[in-house]
Amino acid sequence: MQIVAVGPVLGSLDSPDVEIRVFCTTKGFRLAATLTRFAPYSGGVLKNVLRRPEIRVAAILLRPEIAVEVEWRIRDSNGMELRHAKTPGYVELSYPITVSMTVRD
Repeated sequence: MQIVAVGPVLGSLDSPDVEIRVFCTTKGFRLAATLTRFAPYSGGVLKNVLRRPEIRVAAILLRPEIAVEVEWRIRDSNGMELRHAKTPGYVELSYPITVSMTVRD
């Protein structure tokens, strides 16, 4: 089974790298994903190119269902964790963003 976690909308100058940590839980697993926001940028051709990061996990279910939790965090280019971030044209988001789901076989 493939599980896909889609992150928030990012600008073209936000880092394409996503730091991912995986943790086992009693009922499944948890993904902690950290995005890096670059400093504000003015000008340039790619200014308005938006994207959404994706994490794809191949899983073999050994029980009828598992719990999956994905937590998206964001930090600035200096490493400081941000509590809010806004991509132009979208509403400001509060971080961390946590999504939980139950996956059934």
